[in-house]
Amino acid sequence: MKGSRRGRSWLGAWSGAWLGWLALTVLVVLGSARPGEARLRPYYVLHTATEAAAVKPRILFVLDTSGSMGNQSKQGLTECAWEECENPALYGSLQESRIGAARRVIHEVVESTQNDAKFGLMTFVQNGEHKYNSTPPKCTEGGIDQRFFWVTHHFYTNSPLEITRDGHVGVWRLCQGNNIRPFAYLRWDDLGVGSVITSNDETGDVPPSPLISKAQADVTNMANANRKVQWFHKFVGVRFQPNATTDPDQEIMHLSVGDYGDTDPEKLADVWGHDFYYWPYVDGFPGYANMRIEPENTGPSPNLAGIAAKQTSGQSGKLFAPFYIDLSGTAIVPDTDTPSSREQAHERVLQHTAPIIEGGVDAAGLTPWYSTIGAI
Repeated sequence: MKGSRRGRSWLGAWSGAWLGWLALTVLVVLGSARPGEARLRPYYVLHTATEAAAVKPRILFVLDTSGSMGNQSKQGLTECAWEECENPALYGSLQESRIGAARRVIHEVVESTQNDAKFGLMTFVQNGEHKYNSTPPKCTEGGIDQRFFWVTHHFYTNSPLEITRDGHVGVWRLCQGNNIRPFAYLRWDDLGVGSVITSNDETGDVPPSPLISKAQADVTNMANANRKVQWFHKFVGVRFQPNATTDPDQEIMHLSVGDYGDTDPEKLADVWGHDFYYWPYVDGFPGYANMRIEPENTGPSPNLAGIAAKQTSGQSGKLFAPFYIDLSGTAIVPDTDTPSSREQAHERVLQHTAPIIEGGVDAAGLTPWYSTIGAI
């Protein structure tokens, strides 16, 4: 992921004409600045901080994640093609999606300058309410329940486009109805036909995505329709095994729901101690949640691609990655979303601005700017 971006100036990438339309706001909070310094050099806070320790910037990226961000990186509303939206070979081109380009540039900024500032990330609420012990329903096709449904076209506002991947048309859409659970994982022994993963307790780098065969006969095999899914309450990495080291209090395991178990005894037997892989990484790019899918199924709605997102007017801003604040000398008890170090805070920004198959935020829903940043 990093190799394809090295050698490009993040400032040059950000200032390029093709990124001029991005609805991307950067809020900079300065502490202990010398009088007049920030006013004289408002666009060089990182450079100033490096030169003079008196400036300690905290930079909050506010990223538009509305549905139109799934369009191509140019003026107008040209929807990106399925195989082009987040293709590394097309980074920096007009074929790359707006959300892909925006995430990528923020990622480069944080990677390049994380020693000189503190970073946070705000975007729009994307996920439905967490429903404890509530496994999403399956789709129904010909009277048969399926966890995945075969689709061939996608669209947002324009005419339907063929979904082309690896030279053939069609992909598997995850069925999860209105019980929106954004972080879907597949167990290592049920990833799909032609899986490259052959054992549990894997270590080292995860093989390149996708983790299943690209051959059309394998991809279209109906065995892929009934793969089991377990939903975790947060992104826990491309590969994750809940065990005594990664989940010492078993909170992540207990908060998961899905086909591998809703009750604690079921989860202990079938979730605890097993490798799980993030579904978008397993199948390759799954589409954005704003993308409508054809054909539609007769089961529960919404008929959307990817990780179905909240599509209501009640959306609001969400601080996906808050700043690190040292609370050790206070009576404040941090919650599970509070970063325990500056490094962890930066890691969360990097995580949410990674490609979608690696946990990056989706393009979904409406544009509730007022509730996010207030009147402007």
